[in-house]
Amino acid sequence: MSPLNADQVKFRLDGFFETRHEVIFAYLFGSVARGNAGPLSDIDIAVYLDPLQLPKKTGYGFHSELLVELQALLANDTDLVLLNQASTVTKYQVIKNGMLIFCRSEESRRDFHDHTVKAYLDLKPLLKVQRFYLQKRLATGIFGGGNVG
Repeated sequence: MSPLNADQVKFRLDGFFETRHEVIFAYLFGSVARGNAGPLSDIDIAVYLDPLQLPKKTGYGFHSELLVELQALLANDTDLVLLNQASTVTKYQVIKNGMLIFCRSEESRRDFHDHTVKAYLDLKPLLKVQRFYLQKRLATGIFGGGNVG
């Protein structure tokens, strides 16, 4: 199966998200958003949800049910990130490299964007230290357990 491009994904999902009132905004990210998807690429979607609009109970969890619906609609392997639960780094990567494909509330999206960028900038020095020590461990061949001297 040939992969969908970003415009095709946006076209297929626009009406779907319009009917899903719990979805405030959605991003396409990953290889499809970058325009370099291959035959084995999946489609990466990230959504921000209104907690007041979520169903009270779902059998397999809201994430799983939404993912199944997206995969059926896109007829492709799909990964779904719930931005409400994602790490700061994931949120930042989505807004930095992703493509906004649906937005019900620009104010909510802007607040999310501002909060995410501030949180990432606070975290960035720690990530730099973490990367330094990871590279040091890799260079010395120590991959797990124990201390680096």
